[in-house]
Amino acid sequence: MKTHRLYFAGTILAIECEGEGPDRIVDYLYKDIPRTDRDTAHVTYRLVQEDKAGEFCLYRENELERHTLSEAEIAGYLLDRIVYHLADHSRTGLVFHAAALAWEGRGLLLPGPSGSGKTTLAAWLLTQGFDYLTDELVFIPSHTTQLEGLARPLNLKKGSEGVLQEILCANDSKQEMVTSGTRTIAPPRGIGPCQVVHTVPLYCIIFPRFSSKGLCELCELSKAKNAATLMGCLINARNLPGQGFSEVARLARTTPAYELRYGGVDQIGKIITKTMRTIA
Repeated sequence: MKTHRLYFAGTILAIECEGEGPDRIVDYLYKDIPRTDRDTAHVTYRLVQEDKAGEFCLYRENELERHTLSEAEIAGYLLDRIVYHLADHSRTGLVFHAAALAWEGRGLLLPGPSGSGKTTLAAWLLTQGFDYLTDELVFIPSHTTQLEGLARPLNLKKGSEGVLQEILCANDSKQEMVTSGTRTIAPPRGIGPCQVVHTVPLYCIIFPRFSSKGLCELCELSKAKNAATLMGCLINARNLPGQGFSEVARLARTTPAYELRYGGVDQIGKIITKTMRTIA
């Protein structure tokens, strides 16, 4: 049995793998996330497959949580559950539901709830020369402005394929993508010629809002609006003093923020790179 110990946002999560299939799945999902040799884990999962054609069984603390014959389904489920536990146990800084990328070493934070378009936007920006931190979970240690991303594969939900059709169809690494009925899991290096980076200083915050009307508009936000919108994306508030408000307010005072409404991706790369250069 092989054990992967993932470290993120001050949390250690262990995944024990029994069988060739489980080890391959975990390595595919989390090969870019820092590991630790420390034994104590906040949560322990065990993924088992008795033979190559057998059922996948996922246990949490020895209790069966999920079982399926589908490799894509168990990969998607594990992708979601690991995010939940890493955020749930973090107490040493702010954890945001957000994507994060880097442009020439400058950090771009894209916070937003599910369905706001942050993963779709992140995927497109990877084709425009941005580097990758995460599409889902960002940690900012207390009293810093340093972004740390959970560098998992991108989780492109059903419906986003229309916006990224040309990327997904023309991609030479399409065989590396895992597709189920509800999502496509895609390694960042398979989408664009990017580097995976683990930490960069925060320079800009953009709240993406996908609109079916086809609009493309970038509007600067006030510091008060920035703080209020960031609080709505903070997912470990209950673990922090004062619900994390003072730390969020500090970021909002020092970091320019915008709301981006878009219905297509044609002009987004130019708008955002211009914004990043102007700030820098």
